[in-house]
Amino acid sequence: MQASSNSDGKAILPEAGDIAIGIEAGPFLRYFGNFFNDTQDNLDPSLLFKNGQTLYGKYFLSNTMAIRASLGVSGSKNVDRRYVRNDLAFFNDPLSREQVVDRRSIVSSDYLIGLGVELRRGYNRLQGFYGAELQLGWEKTTYHYSYGNPFSDVFPSPSTYDFSGNILSPTDRVLDYKYGSTFSTGVNAFIGVEYFILPKLSIGGECGLGIAYQTKGVEKYNYEHWNGTTTEEMLQLVSPGDRDFNAFVVNPKGGIFVMFHF
Repeated sequence: MQASSNSDGKAILPEAGDIAIGIEAGPFLRYFGNFFNDTQDNLDPSLLFKNGQTLYGKYFLSNTMAIRASLGVSGSKNVDRRYVRNDLAFFNDPLSREQVVDRRSIVSSDYLIGLGVELRRGYNRLQGFYGAELQLGWEKTTYHYSYGNPFSDVFPSPSTYDFSGNILSPTDRVLDYKYGSTFSTGVNAFIGVEYFILPKLSIGGECGLGIAYQTKGVEKYNYEHWNGTTTEEMLQLVSPGDRDFNAFVVNPKGGIFVMFHF
């Protein structure tokens, strides 16, 4: 593949030493489609990295070979707070309207690293590519609970908000639920095509087939138990962990993207 040039002598195709960054083409296609259809849904295009929240790039070793790399990092913490009756205030005054807060927080982390090799061939602005890449991933989710009303002799079954699954019995409620950390490793074979609409600027799509092996750690939860005299913290094992092997289609919708080369 020779690096073609336009009428101004500028190289159209990527060359050895070039770096490329990919973003999703969907927002741009919707924007211009709405524009030409004269609709009112002309949302501004957003710069979403290729494959959602994954940073995706290439480094060209030659005009026909590139190293691909991807990095995905995401995390979230969602807090849900709910009022329940203040048991102590109600005990002292049955007409009391005082409340306390029960709280649930969901903490999630997700990491993805990919590295692969891409080979290219084509004619002028239309280029095809293919290759393979290795991906490593890790994810974890934990639920944390806190309660406004403690266990006591007076209230062995205190008022507690039901977040769905946190109340085990009148004398048992979950403090922390830890889903086992999931580690995955996989290999993807891909093929795609891109067209250079401007020098070093292309639009294209790719798809492929991947296989992945996943291991999931121990799933468990801590809970507090009222034994009639005091509160004890207990541990309950749910699952010793799982092992999965999957084959799947990569980017079944074609993975349409825009690539910028520098």
